[in-house]
Amino acid sequence: MYYCNLQWGLLLSLFISNFNFLCGQGTVTEEELIKIWKYQEVPSKEEIRQIKDVEFRTIKKYEPESDGYRFLHGVAIANFENSWFVSFGHNKGVENTAGEVANSYQSKNLKSFDTLIPVGKPLENGAISHGVFYSDKNSMWSLMGSFDGELNNVHTRAFKWNKSTNTWSSRGIIAEDGFWPLQEPVKMKNGNIIMAGFSVGNGNPPAVAICNNSDITKKWSVIKIPTDANIWGESSIIVDSSDILLIARSSFNTPKVENYSHPLAWVSFSRDFGETWTKLKPSNMPMAATKPYAGILSTGQRYLISSTTSNSGNDRRPLTIAISRPGEKEFSKIFKIRDAVLLGEEVESHPKVKLAYPYAIEHDGSLYVVYSNDGGKQGRKGEGRQLLNNNSAELAIISIEKLK
Repeated sequence: MYYCNLQWGLLLSLFISNFNFLCGQGTVTEEELIKIWKYQEVPSKEEIRQIKDVEFRTIKKYEPESDGYRFLHGVAIANFENSWFVSFGHNKGVENTAGEVANSYQSKNLKSFDTLIPVGKPLENGAISHGVFYSDKNSMWSLMGSFDGELNNVHTRAFKWNKSTNTWSSRGIIAEDGFWPLQEPVKMKNGNIIMAGFSVGNGNPPAVAICNNSDITKKWSVIKIPTDANIWGESSIIVDSSDILLIARSSFNTPKVENYSHPLAWVSFSRDFGETWTKLKPSNMPMAATKPYAGILSTGQRYLISSTTSNSGNDRRPLTIAISRPGEKEFSKIFKIRDAVLLGEEVESHPKVKLAYPYAIEHDGSLYVVYSNDGGKQGRKGEGRQLLNNNSAELAIISIEKLK
Protein backbone atom coordinates (compact mmCIF):
# COMPACT_ATOMS: atom_id res chain seq x y z
CA MET A 1 0.00 0.00 0.00
CA TYR A 2 1.12 3.54 -0.55
CA TYR A 3 -0.05 6.75 1.12
CA CYS A 4 -0.88 8.61 -2.07
CA ASN A 5 -2.91 5.79 -3.53
CA LEU A 6 -5.98 5.81 -1.30
CA GLN A 7 -9.43 6.69 -2.42
CA TRP A 8 -9.71 10.46 -2.71
CA GLY A 9 -12.00 10.91 0.28
CA LEU A 10 -9.51 9.25 2.59
CA LEU A 11 -6.68 11.23 0.99
CA LEU A 12 -8.45 14.50 1.72
CA SER A 13 -9.08 13.42 5.29
CA LEU A 14 -5.42 12.55 5.78
CA PHE A 15 -4.28 15.88 4.35
CA ILE A 16 -6.64 17.91 6.51
CA SER A 17 -5.66 15.99 9.63
CA ASN A 18 -1.96 16.49 8.97
CA PHE A 19 -2.51 20.17 8.23
CA ASN A 20 -4.40 20.59 11.48
CA PHE A 21 -1.65 18.78 13.35
CA LEU A 22 1.00 21.07 11.92
CA CYS A 23 -0.97 24.21 12.66
CA GLY A 24 -2.26 23.16 16.06
CA GLN A 25 0.81 21.51 17.55
CA GLY A 26 3.57 23.80 16.31
CA THR A 27 7.01 22.63 15.27
CA VAL A 28 9.17 19.94 16.82
CA THR A 29 12.46 21.05 18.35
CA GLU A 30 15.68 19.08 18.25
CA GLU A 31 15.48 18.58 22.01
CA GLU A 32 12.17 16.73 21.62
CA LEU A 33 13.54 14.10 19.24
CA ILE A 34 13.88 10.54 20.55
CA LYS A 35 17.46 9.34 20.09
CA ILE A 36 17.76 6.04 18.20
CA TRP A 37 20.81 7.13 16.14
CA LYS A 38 23.92 7.23 18.33
CA TYR A 39 25.72 10.24 16.89
CA GLN A 40 24.99 13.85 16.11
CA GLU A 41 25.56 13.51 12.36
CA VAL A 42 23.88 11.03 10.03
CA PRO A 43 25.98 10.02 7.00
CA SER A 44 24.93 11.04 3.50
CA LYS A 45 24.12 8.60 0.71
CA GLU A 46 27.53 9.39 -0.78
CA GLU A 47 29.29 8.52 2.49
CA ILE A 48 27.71 5.19 3.38
CA ARG A 49 29.54 2.07 2.28
CA GLN A 50 28.11 -0.57 -0.04
CA ILE A 51 27.97 -4.01 1.60
CA LYS A 52 30.37 -6.31 -0.21
CA ASP A 53 29.33 -9.45 -2.06
CA VAL A 54 25.56 -8.97 -1.87
CA GLU A 55 23.78 -11.43 -4.14
CA PHE A 56 20.78 -10.04 -6.03
CA ARG A 57 17.98 -12.00 -7.68
CA THR A 58 14.66 -11.23 -9.32
CA ILE A 59 11.76 -13.11 -7.76
CA LYS A 60 8.92 -11.83 -9.95
CA LYS A 61 9.34 -9.64 -13.00
CA TYR A 62 6.91 -6.92 -13.95
CA GLU A 63 5.36 -8.54 -17.02
CA PRO A 64 1.68 -7.63 -17.48
CA GLU A 65 1.88 -8.56 -21.14
CA SER A 66 2.23 -12.22 -20.12
CA ASP A 67 0.38 -12.55 -16.80
CA GLY A 68 -1.90 -9.50 -16.71
CA TYR A 69 -0.68 -8.24 -13.31
CA ARG A 70 0.31 -4.60 -12.88
CA PHE A 71 0.39 -3.90 -9.15
CA LEU A 72 2.82 -5.88 -6.97
CA HIS A 73 3.82 -4.89 -3.45
CA GLY A 74 4.55 -6.09 0.06
CA VAL A 75 6.95 -8.97 -0.62
CA ALA A 76 7.44 -11.40 2.31
CA ILE A 77 9.82 -14.34 2.67
CA ALA A 78 10.13 -17.40 4.93
CA ASN A 79 11.94 -20.72 5.19
CA PHE A 80 9.97 -23.72 6.40
CA GLU A 81 11.20 -27.33 6.42
CA ASN A 82 13.99 -26.51 3.95
CA SER A 83 11.61 -24.85 1.49
CA TRP A 84 11.45 -21.16 0.71
CA PHE A 85 8.19 -19.25 0.51
CA VAL A 86 7.63 -15.81 -0.97
CA SER A 87 4.35 -13.87 -1.12
CA PHE A 88 3.09 -10.48 -2.32
CA GLY A 89 -0.05 -8.53 -3.13
CA HIS A 90 -1.04 -8.64 -6.82
CA ASN A 91 -3.62 -6.75 -8.84
CA LYS A 92 -4.48 -6.71 -12.56
CA GLY A 93 -6.09 -3.34 -11.94
CA VAL A 94 -4.92 -0.57 -9.61
CA GLU A 95 -3.80 -1.12 -6.05
CA ASN A 96 -6.12 -1.16 -3.05
CA THR A 97 -9.17 -2.12 -5.09
CA ALA A 98 -11.49 -5.13 -5.05
CA GLY A 99 -10.00 -7.99 -7.02
CA GLU A 100 -6.57 -7.67 -5.47
CA VAL A 101 -5.11 -11.07 -4.61
CA ALA A 102 -2.23 -12.56 -2.65
CA ASN A 103 0.09 -14.76 -4.65
CA SER A 104 3.00 -16.88 -3.47
CA TYR A 105 5.87 -19.04 -4.64
CA GLN A 106 7.46 -22.12 -3.18
CA SER A 107 11.10 -22.71 -4.07
CA LYS A 108 13.87 -25.06 -3.01
CA ASN A 109 16.75 -22.74 -3.85
CA LEU A 110 15.36 -19.23 -4.40
CA LYS A 111 16.69 -19.42 -7.95
CA SER A 112 13.63 -20.66 -9.81
CA PHE A 113 10.05 -19.47 -9.33
CA ASP A 114 7.71 -21.28 -11.66
CA THR A 115 4.08 -21.42 -10.58
CA LEU A 116 2.14 -18.75 -8.73
CA ILE A 117 0.21 -20.26 -5.83
CA PRO A 118 -2.80 -18.17 -4.76
CA VAL A 119 -3.21 -17.51 -1.04
CA GLY A 120 -6.94 -18.02 -0.64
CA LYS A 121 -9.72 -17.63 -3.16
CA PRO A 122 -10.51 -14.20 -4.65
CA LEU A 123 -13.23 -12.33 -2.78
CA GLU A 124 -16.38 -11.28 -4.60
CA ASN A 125 -16.21 -7.59 -3.65
CA GLY A 126 -12.99 -7.40 -1.71
CA ALA A 127 -9.34 -8.29 -1.66
CA ILE A 128 -6.72 -10.45 -0.03
CA SER A 129 -3.44 -8.57 -0.38
CA HIS A 130 0.09 -8.71 1.01
CA GLY A 131 0.99 -9.79 4.51
CA VAL A 132 3.45 -11.84 6.56
CA PHE A 133 4.55 -15.41 7.22
CA TYR A 134 4.59 -17.23 10.55
CA SER A 135 5.76 -20.76 11.30
CA ASP A 136 5.80 -22.96 14.36
CA LYS A 137 7.27 -26.45 14.71
CA ASN A 138 4.67 -28.13 12.54
CA SER A 139 2.79 -25.49 10.57
CA MET A 140 3.35 -22.69 8.09
CA TRP A 141 0.99 -19.72 7.96
CA SER A 142 0.27 -16.67 5.80
CA LEU A 143 -1.36 -13.81 7.68
CA MET A 144 -2.63 -11.42 5.03
CA GLY A 145 -4.10 -7.93 4.92
CA SER A 146 -7.63 -7.97 3.50
CA PHE A 147 -10.37 -5.43 2.83
CA ASP A 148 -13.76 -4.80 1.28
CA GLY A 149 -14.35 -2.64 -1.79
CA GLU A 150 -11.65 0.00 -1.95
CA LEU A 151 -9.73 -0.23 1.31
CA ASN A 152 -12.81 -0.50 3.54
CA ASN A 153 -13.13 -2.72 6.63
CA VAL A 154 -9.44 -3.66 6.67
CA HIS A 155 -8.65 -6.84 8.61
CA THR A 156 -6.23 -9.78 8.74
CA ARG A 157 -6.95 -13.30 7.47
CA ALA A 158 -5.03 -16.50 8.26
CA PHE A 159 -4.13 -19.22 5.74
CA LYS A 160 -2.43 -22.53 6.56
CA TRP A 161 -0.03 -24.31 4.21
CA ASN A 162 -1.11 -27.80 3.20
CA LYS A 163 2.07 -29.81 2.51
CA SER A 164 0.25 -32.65 0.82
CA THR A 165 -1.50 -30.48 -1.79
CA ASN A 166 0.88 -27.48 -1.91
CA THR A 167 -2.02 -25.09 -1.36
CA TRP A 168 -3.12 -22.53 1.22
CA SER A 169 -6.38 -23.12 3.09
CA SER A 170 -8.37 -20.33 4.72
CA ARG A 171 -8.71 -20.31 8.51
CA GLY A 172 -10.75 -17.13 8.75
CA ILE A 173 -10.34 -13.59 10.09
CA ILE A 174 -7.95 -13.30 13.03
CA ALA A 175 -7.62 -9.51 13.55
CA GLU A 176 -9.99 -6.64 12.86
CA ASP A 177 -10.14 -2.93 13.75
CA GLY A 178 -8.35 -1.95 10.54
CA PHE A 179 -5.26 -4.04 11.30
CA TRP A 180 -2.88 -4.80 8.41
CA PRO A 181 0.13 -7.00 9.32
CA LEU A 182 3.56 -5.86 8.15
CA GLN A 183 6.19 -7.84 10.07
CA GLU A 184 6.68 -11.50 10.87
CA PRO A 185 5.17 -12.24 14.31
CA VAL A 186 7.56 -12.61 17.23
CA LYS A 187 7.02 -14.98 20.15
CA MET A 188 7.78 -13.13 23.38
CA LYS A 189 9.18 -14.40 26.68
CA ASN A 190 5.75 -14.17 28.32
CA GLY A 191 4.44 -16.70 25.80
CA ASN A 192 2.38 -14.25 23.75
CA ILE A 193 2.91 -13.62 20.04
CA ILE A 194 3.12 -10.04 18.72
CA MET A 195 3.15 -8.66 15.18
CA ALA A 196 3.55 -5.10 13.98
CA GLY A 197 1.42 -3.33 11.42
CA PHE A 198 -0.98 -0.42 11.35
CA SER A 199 -4.66 0.32 11.63
CA VAL A 200 -6.23 1.74 8.47
CA GLY A 201 -8.79 4.49 9.14
CA ASN A 202 -9.31 7.01 11.96
CA GLY A 203 -5.86 8.55 11.61
CA ASN A 204 -4.11 5.37 10.41
CA PRO A 205 -1.97 4.93 13.55
CA PRO A 206 0.73 2.32 14.01
CA ALA A 207 -0.61 -0.76 15.74
CA VAL A 208 0.37 -4.17 17.04
CA ALA A 209 -1.69 -7.34 17.28
CA ILE A 210 -1.15 -9.76 20.16
CA CYS A 211 -2.15 -13.42 20.38
CA ASN A 212 -2.18 -14.95 23.88
CA ASN A 213 -3.24 -18.37 22.71
CA SER A 214 -1.27 -21.17 21.08
CA ASP A 215 -4.01 -21.27 18.43
CA ILE A 216 -3.20 -18.30 16.19
CA THR A 217 -6.60 -18.54 14.50
CA LYS A 218 -8.18 -17.14 17.66
CA LYS A 219 -8.87 -13.40 17.53
CA TRP A 220 -5.79 -11.26 18.15
CA SER A 221 -6.03 -8.12 20.29
CA VAL A 222 -5.28 -4.98 18.28
CA ILE A 223 -3.51 -2.21 20.21
CA LYS A 224 -3.17 1.18 18.54
CA ILE A 225 -0.19 3.38 19.34
CA PRO A 226 -1.24 6.74 20.86
CA THR A 227 -0.36 9.69 18.65
CA ASP A 228 -1.29 13.30 18.01
CA ALA A 229 0.06 13.09 14.46
CA ASN A 230 -2.11 11.68 11.70
CA ILE A 231 0.60 9.64 10.00
CA TRP A 232 0.46 6.69 7.64
CA GLY A 233 1.62 4.42 10.45
CA GLU A 234 3.17 1.36 8.79
CA SER A 235 5.50 0.05 11.47
CA SER A 236 8.05 -2.53 12.56
CA ILE A 237 9.16 -3.58 16.04
CA ILE A 238 12.31 -4.69 17.86
CA VAL A 239 11.46 -7.04 20.74
CA ASP A 240 13.93 -7.24 23.65
CA SER A 241 12.24 -9.26 26.42
CA SER A 242 9.43 -7.05 27.81
CA ASP A 243 10.88 -3.93 26.16
CA ILE A 244 9.75 -3.20 22.60
CA LEU A 245 10.75 -0.38 20.25
CA LEU A 246 8.27 0.43 17.49
CA ILE A 247 9.50 2.33 14.43
CA ALA A 248 6.88 3.85 12.11
CA ARG A 249 7.00 5.75 8.85
CA SER A 250 5.76 9.31 8.80
CA SER A 251 3.48 10.85 6.23
CA PHE A 252 4.45 13.67 3.90
CA ASN A 253 3.21 16.53 6.07
CA THR A 254 4.52 15.67 9.51
CA PRO A 255 6.56 18.34 11.33
CA LYS A 256 10.01 19.23 10.07
CA VAL A 257 12.95 19.74 12.38
CA GLU A 258 15.63 22.30 11.63
CA ASN A 259 18.99 20.75 10.72
CA TYR A 260 17.41 17.32 10.19
CA SER A 261 16.46 15.64 6.97
CA HIS A 262 12.74 15.16 6.41
CA PRO A 263 10.93 12.84 6.89
CA LEU A 264 12.03 11.16 10.12
CA ALA A 265 11.31 7.79 11.67
CA TRP A 266 8.66 8.01 14.41
CA VAL A 267 8.95 5.82 17.49
CA SER A 268 7.09 4.49 20.52
CA PHE A 269 8.13 2.25 23.42
CA SER A 270 6.46 -0.49 25.42
CA ARG A 271 7.85 -1.88 28.69
CA ASP A 272 5.18 -4.53 29.26
CA PHE A 273 5.27 -6.88 26.27
CA GLY A 274 3.30 -4.52 24.03
CA GLU A 275 0.26 -4.03 26.24
CA THR A 276 0.77 -0.26 26.69
CA TRP A 277 2.77 2.26 24.64
CA THR A 278 4.26 5.72 24.94
CA LYS A 279 2.93 8.46 22.68
CA LEU A 280 4.44 8.28 19.18
CA LYS A 281 7.20 10.85 18.69
CA PRO A 282 9.75 11.69 15.98
CA SER A 283 13.27 10.30 16.31
CA ASN A 284 16.62 11.74 15.33
CA MET A 285 16.90 9.30 12.43
CA PRO A 286 15.91 10.26 8.86
CA MET A 287 13.79 7.65 7.08
CA ALA A 288 11.92 7.88 3.79
CA ALA A 289 8.14 7.50 4.02
CA THR A 290 7.97 3.80 3.30
CA LYS A 291 7.28 0.70 5.37
CA PRO A 292 10.38 -0.07 7.51
CA TYR A 293 11.58 -3.47 8.66
CA ALA A 294 13.53 -4.02 11.87
CA GLY A 295 14.77 -6.75 14.19
CA ILE A 296 17.73 -8.22 16.06
CA LEU A 297 20.36 -10.36 14.35
CA SER A 298 21.89 -13.48 15.89
CA THR A 299 24.97 -11.33 16.60
CA GLY A 300 22.91 -9.20 19.01
CA GLN A 301 22.89 -6.27 16.59
CA ARG A 302 19.67 -4.37 16.03
CA TYR A 303 18.88 -3.51 12.42
CA LEU A 304 16.55 -1.22 10.49
CA ILE A 305 16.01 -1.57 6.73
CA SER A 306 14.64 1.43 4.84
CA SER A 307 16.13 4.43 3.00
CA THR A 308 18.05 6.20 5.74
CA THR A 309 20.67 8.88 5.01
CA SER A 310 21.06 12.56 5.78
CA ASN A 311 20.25 13.64 2.22
CA SER A 312 17.91 11.02 0.71
CA GLY A 313 14.88 12.99 1.83
CA ASN A 314 11.77 11.12 0.78
CA ASP A 315 13.47 9.23 -2.06
CA ARG A 316 13.11 5.46 -1.72
CA ARG A 317 16.73 4.98 -2.70
CA PRO A 318 19.28 3.81 -1.83
CA LEU A 319 18.03 0.78 0.11
CA THR A 320 19.93 0.85 3.41
CA ILE A 321 20.38 -1.10 6.62
CA ALA A 322 21.20 0.69 9.87
CA ILE A 323 22.76 -1.50 12.56
CA SER A 324 23.83 -1.21 16.17
CA ARG A 325 26.76 -2.69 18.00
CA PRO A 326 25.94 -6.02 19.67
CA GLY A 327 23.74 -5.46 22.70
CA GLU A 328 23.38 -1.72 22.13
CA LYS A 329 20.02 -0.05 21.57
CA GLU A 330 21.09 2.86 19.34
CA PHE A 331 21.97 2.44 15.68
CA SER A 332 25.56 3.45 14.96
CA LYS A 333 26.35 2.38 11.39
CA ILE A 334 24.49 2.57 8.06
CA PHE A 335 25.31 0.35 5.09
CA LYS A 336 24.01 0.49 1.55
CA ILE A 337 22.24 -2.71 0.47
CA ARG A 338 21.89 -1.44 -3.07
CA ASP A 339 21.87 1.80 -4.99
CA ALA A 340 19.34 2.83 -7.61
CA VAL A 341 21.70 1.98 -10.46
CA LEU A 342 23.03 -1.55 -10.23
CA LEU A 343 25.05 -2.63 -13.23
CA GLY A 344 25.83 -6.20 -14.18
CA GLU A 345 22.86 -7.67 -12.30
CA GLU A 346 19.57 -9.15 -13.47
CA VAL A 347 17.51 -6.83 -11.24
CA GLU A 348 15.96 -3.59 -12.50
CA SER A 349 18.24 -0.57 -12.51
CA HIS A 350 17.48 3.11 -13.07
CA PRO A 351 18.52 6.39 -11.35
CA LYS A 352 14.96 6.99 -10.13
CA VAL A 353 13.90 3.52 -8.96
CA LYS A 354 11.92 3.19 -5.77
CA LEU A 355 13.26 0.38 -3.57
CA ALA A 356 10.56 -0.04 -1.01
CA TYR A 357 8.62 -2.13 1.51
CA PRO A 358 11.49 -4.35 2.70
CA TYR A 359 11.01 -7.58 4.63
CA ALA A 360 13.83 -9.74 5.99
CA ILE A 361 14.69 -13.01 7.70
CA GLU A 362 17.98 -14.41 8.92
CA HIS A 363 18.77 -17.96 7.84
CA ASP A 364 21.94 -20.03 7.93
CA GLY A 365 24.37 -17.13 8.29
CA SER A 366 22.73 -14.74 5.84
CA LEU A 367 20.08 -12.04 5.91
CA TYR A 368 17.53 -12.47 3.13
CA VAL A 369 15.98 -9.11 2.21
CA VAL A 370 13.05 -8.87 -0.21
CA TYR A 371 11.66 -5.59 -1.52
CA SER A 372 9.73 -3.90 -4.34
CA ASN A 373 11.32 -2.14 -7.32
CA ASP A 374 9.28 0.11 -9.63
CA GLY A 375 12.03 0.23 -12.27
CA GLY A 376 11.96 4.00 -12.27
CA LYS A 377 8.59 3.42 -13.99
CA GLN A 378 10.49 2.59 -17.16
CA GLY A 379 8.37 0.33 -19.34
CA ARG A 380 5.30 0.91 -17.19
CA LYS A 381 2.24 2.06 -19.10
CA GLY A 382 -0.84 3.97 -17.98
CA GLU A 383 -1.82 7.18 -16.23
CA GLY A 384 -2.44 8.28 -12.65
CA ARG A 385 -3.21 5.44 -10.28
CA GLN A 386 -2.51 2.89 -13.00
CA LEU A 387 1.19 3.64 -12.56
CA LEU A 388 1.33 3.29 -8.78
CA ASN A 389 3.46 0.45 -7.44
CA ASN A 390 3.76 -1.49 -10.67
CA ASN A 391 6.72 -3.30 -9.17
CA SER A 392 8.98 -6.24 -9.67
CA ALA A 393 9.89 -8.32 -6.59
CA GLU A 394 13.57 -8.65 -5.75
CA LEU A 395 15.88 -10.38 -3.27
CA ALA A 396 19.21 -9.37 -1.73
CA ILE A 397 21.23 -11.99 0.18
CA ILE A 398 23.70 -10.53 2.69
CA SER A 399 26.29 -12.43 4.72
CA ILE A 400 25.87 -11.63 8.42
CA GLU A 401 29.68 -11.49 8.62
CA LYS A 402 29.61 -8.37 6.43
CA LEU A 403 27.45 -6.56 8.99
CA LYS A 404 29.64 -7.18 12.04
